[in-house]
Amino acid sequence: MSAQTYYVPEQSRFPIFMAVSLFLLVMGASSTINNLDNPDSNSSYILYAGLASLFTTMFFWFRQVIKEHLAGLDSNQLKTSYVYGMAWFIFSEVMFFAAFFGALFYVRSFAVPWLSGEGENGVGISAIGLWEGFESSWPVMTTPDKGA
Repeated sequence: MSAQTYYVPEQSRFPIFMAVSLFLLVMGASSTINNLDNPDSNSSYILYAGLASLFTTMFFWFRQVIKEHLAGLDSNQLKTSYVYGMAWFIFSEVMFFAAFFGALFYVRSFAVPWLSGEGENGVGISAIGLWEGFESSWPVMTTPDKGA
């Protein structure tokens, strides 16, 4: 058993402030983009408020972390937990993109051709009367009722 203790920081409001800041930033950016033709729109103020609150929150949060580090409150166990946390984050992102692009590959290579009757598993969507004249192409450019 080591002599070092594990530092547990006190509860922080920074994650809530960051979530509100990001909400303001995204809301302001989307409103600004949607109101580009309206010069009287106040959506740019929401965007600037989101940016200002984001950078302010980041400044104070980083300042708090630096103060804790300079006070010597972090230990080897805390540093190891940061490394493990980042490793799990990177792994989860890799798995997300693998699943996303794997699903895209499956749809492009198997599902759409099977719907047109190609391959040994292909039944053909027009053969069962769901979509007469279906054409296997990617991306699928027409809908059955030609609405899109």
